[in-house]
Order: sequence, then C-alpha cells, then structure tokens
Amino acid sequence: MKMSLWGASALALLALPAHAQLTLYGVADASVVRLQAGSRGGQWQIRDGGLNASRIGFLGNEDLGGGWRAGFNIESQINLGTGTGTATNLTNQPRGQTATGAFAWNRRSTLSLHSPYGELRLGRDYVTTFIPVYLFDPFATVGVASATNFQSWYTPTLAPMTLSRASNIVAYHLPPTVVKGMYAYAQAAPSEGTGARYAGLGAGYREGPLQFSLAVAEAKNPLGGSPGLSPGTTADDNRLSAWAVGAGWEVVKGVRLMGIVHSQHFDRFGTTAANTEVNRRVDDWLLGVTWAFGVHTFKYSHVHRNDRGTTDFDPSQDGAGYVHNLSKRTAIYLTYVHIRNGRNGTYNFSSSNFAPPPGESAQALQLGMNHAF
Repeated sequence: MKMSLWGASALALLALPAHAQLTLYGVADASVVRLQAGSRGGQWQIRDGGLNASRIGFLGNEDLGGGWRAGFNIESQINLGTGTGTATNLTNQPRGQTATGAFAWNRRSTLSLHSPYGELRLGRDYVTTFIPVYLFDPFATVGVASATNFQSWYTPTLAPMTLSRASNIVAYHLPPTVVKGMYAYAQAAPSEGTGARYAGLGAGYREGPLQFSLAVAEAKNPLGGSPGLSPGTTADDNRLSAWAVGAGWEVVKGVRLMGIVHSQHFDRFGTTAANTEVNRRVDDWLLGVTWAFGVHTFKYSHVHRNDRGTTDFDPSQDGAGYVHNLSKRTAIYLTYVHIRNGRNGTYNFSSSNFAPPPGESAQALQLGMNHAF
C-alpha cells in the first residue's frame, strides 16, 4: 500500500497534540541571468534567489499555558539549478565553513522559549546589523541588485562570516507588548575555543507609515586562520565592529522610500605584513523606493561604498526591478543592475564567480519566476 507525501503529512499532523502546531513552508525561485563583466565579456547563468531565496523550512510551536510557548524554526537554502544545499558556518570564521553543496539548515536553525517576559532564542540566526539591511533594501538582499553585493563584503573578495548570519547565538528578544510596534534584541555567540566571539544589540519600530531599525555588533577574531592576510588581521584580539541604521516611509499608499547606512571596520587589516592598516573602515549607504499597485511592483535602489582604506575602491551600484504577481503565491520578475568600480575594484554580483577586470564596470539582467508554498 502506497501513501502520498501529503497523506503521510496529514496523519502526522493529526497525531500531534491539539495545542501543538507544525508548519511546512518554502520558496522555489529560479532565473536566467546574463552577466557582463567589462572587457572580460559576457556569461549566461541559471541562478535561484532572484526575488526570494529558494528554501524549505519547518516551524513548530507548542502552547505551554500561562503565556509560555516553546517553538523552533529550521530553514535550509536550496540551489535549484544543481539540486544542492548551501554551506553553513561552524565557528563564525571562513575556515569554519562546511563543504559547499552539503545539505544544511544554513539559513536559520533556532529553538525558542517564549514567555510574558520575552523570548529566549538559541541557534543560528540573522545578526543584529543585518536586520536594517534586510528590512530596507528594496530587493530584500536577494538577486543581482541586492545591497549585499557590497554590505556582506569587506573587500571585493573577502566576506567576514558575521555580517549576515552567525552560528551558536544566544539571544533575548523583547516582547512586543512592552511598547506597541517596538522591538529590541541582544545576541551573543561564544568562540568555543577556536572561533570568533560575537555580540550585538538591535532595536526598531514597525507601526504605521514610518519604520526604522538600528543595531551595533562586534566580532572578535572573525578572520582567524584565513590565508593571505597579515598576522595582525588574523590575531586573536583583532575586532570587526559594525553598526547599521535603516528607515522606511510610506509617503502615499503603495509608495515606500527607504534608506540604509552600514559601517564596518577592523582594528587592523592587511593582506601582507607590510601593509597592515589601523582602524580600516568601509561605509555603505543606500537610497531606494518601491511602488506597489495591483499586481505590479517597481523597485529602484542606489548603493554606494566609501572605502576609507588605502585601496579607496569606492564602487557604486544602481538597480531597477519589476515584479508581476500572477497569484498570491506565484510571481515573475525582471531585474537590471549596473556596478561601477572605482580604481582597481572588482565588485560584482554575490556568488557569481564572474568578476570584471580591476576598475571596470559590471552589469546583469535577471529574468525569473518565484513560487511560495
């Protein structure tokens, strides 16, 4: 006797206690991309995550009574083009990453205890300084026009692990009942002997037409063991400090203006012992807008990086996009982006592995489809 997946799932849900809930959800997103990397030429790619990252997730909750509740959220990213998963990070350092393509709950894996006094959350999650970027990037930090083409990178080729997500987090989230619309949270992740030690604070307000979010964070030794860097850069006491501020304002129904400032600096940074810089800092800022009406959404953003180091790359990016909703769960989209590299910069499109020659521009056109379930 054969049983369908949906039939088995239904029986499993019926077996749960009445006060327990289990939800399966996900996104399938695939696109065709044409990249142009300056004089290097063009390349066609099949990519996912143009409107939302492809993923599968499970969300569970159990009511414990008296305002207490237990729950979990595990979520894994999927590369639709190859049928593989995406690597996660073990110790919040580049050398602590798992093998690429291995199935992992890399996006989020948290266990929570909710109470009238707040939420205690343990596991892998967004870091505090990524929240303003995620909330106020018109492209929601995905696709070829994402703000993470700059924000998640310290140089064109170096992406510290603690700028978007961190592993081994212990967090406290302030309950929304304290101040309506207000949220706040604190995070900490131990080094566990060999990794980076992380701590962050964040707060924000999301009620009505005006919303904002701000956060600070610090990671100690986030580049330990990385090759090609100066001894001071990989030293145990070297710190990466970051702060971010973001805001959004719905000026009229359907039209939302957005802005982000994101800053990060190392105590010491250099690719050789001879060129180590002290307090090297890079700043990113974004201005953007979304216009949604009926089944249509238009997006635009301008992102600029101010590299305060001796490299002084200072790239900028302009992205424009259109989304057409075929239903509540399915949409098609088109995105165009142009990156102008300053001096010898090689910034491009996150994970594309197709960078332009130093100082040259990069462009991309992405056409895709998104389905949520």
